[in-house]
Amino acid sequence: MPQSILVVDDEPLNRQVIIDMLKEADGQYSILSANNGKIACEITTRLLPDAILMDWNMPEMNGIEALKFLKSQQKTKNIPILMVTSITASEKLEEAFETGATDYITKPVKKTELLARVRSVLKASAYQQEILNQKEEIERQKLDITDSIIYAQKIQEGTLPKRSVMYDILDSFVLFKPRDIVSGDFYWFYQKSSPPPQPNDLVHPDITEVPPKEMGENSPPRPKKVERELIFIAACDCTGHGVPGAFVSMIGNMLLNQAIIEKGLEKPGEILSEINKGMKAVFTREDDKQHISDGMDMTLCVFDKDFKTLEFAGAQNPMYFVRQGGLIVTGGDKRPIGGRTESDYRFLNHTFELEKGDTIYIFSDGYADQFGGPKGKKLKQIGFKQILLEVKGKTMKEQKEILDKKIQAWKGDLEQVDDMLLIGIRI
Repeated sequence: MPQSILVVDDEPLNRQVIIDMLKEADGQYSILSANNGKIACEITTRLLPDAILMDWNMPEMNGIEALKFLKSQQKTKNIPILMVTSITASEKLEEAFETGATDYITKPVKKTELLARVRSVLKASAYQQEILNQKEEIERQKLDITDSIIYAQKIQEGTLPKRSVMYDILDSFVLFKPRDIVSGDFYWFYQKSSPPPQPNDLVHPDITEVPPKEMGENSPPRPKKVERELIFIAACDCTGHGVPGAFVSMIGNMLLNQAIIEKGLEKPGEILSEINKGMKAVFTREDDKQHISDGMDMTLCVFDKDFKTLEFAGAQNPMYFVRQGGLIVTGGDKRPIGGRTESDYRFLNHTFELEKGDTIYIFSDGYADQFGGPKGKKLKQIGFKQILLEVKGKTMKEQKEILDKKIQAWKGDLEQVDDMLLIGIRI
């Protein structure tokens, strides 16, 4: 199909000379013509020629004015326009190029120059159009992918516990800031009634028990009840972030449900050990080889509201405990769930007596690993601990707001490097 060229000149003779030259190009071009800039703009908007040869000096609307108009319109801005002029002053040519002219041809027009320049701009325009088409296709595909991920976000959010339920049961907050639309971090919450522990049942035979540490002297006597209320809350950080992390988080969520709700496990150390077995099994194929080393870090706390105790186990991540103005760090095992951890590994169980006013923090590493500040460095755990001590006297709602503002101020204009999850609970 011939490419269309619009020839614009107020002088009929000049216009016809150019048309005749173009017609000698073996029928490659379909010729349109206009005698001023205004008519040229109307034809261009309606017919969208492949290129325009535009005279400079014309009545009613000159070539530069027509050029400005066409380059300002979304529909016509990419059509190549060659200025046909006897003006060769550098400042005038500079004006034309700055306005959007693709090239220029000097008068009197020479056939060889005309055809060569027309072929050149049409070839360049074809390449540019191909690039634009590819760009539009990429943008369309990106939009489709983004729409799918946004839908996946809704699915992931549906698996997370309702914060309002958590807040009704515990004086707490959840600061959850995914880096991308979906997250590799997630939190988990569950409440159940359980028979009171018997003396011989305080330590589960399948886990190693760490006895209570310097936190129990002032604890009130445990009440005698037929049942006790247990509250499970976990902060989980899966390998990666974005879509891969979100896939692993769904597996982690499923394994927590299986271990605690379906199997009825109550000891954090035992639960983490069970989840580790499950995670290893998910990524082990029929040849008994683990083909993927993904997994997750986790902090799991079990609160016994009636017996005023807290049991804790950690895979890589610690728990921070604020009491009477001091911050105590309780480290978890230096092993992740899954990954290179042995499938029969047993996670340690830590038990604490609770006092009124104690505040517990569990979290992923995203908050402390954020780059920012005046030197663009990581906040690190020392900076994170300092912020927690600064907010220790505030309500849980106020703490969340301050912690959010602090990390935003620290990050500044830098990108968020990881998902962030921080949970605070006050007794």
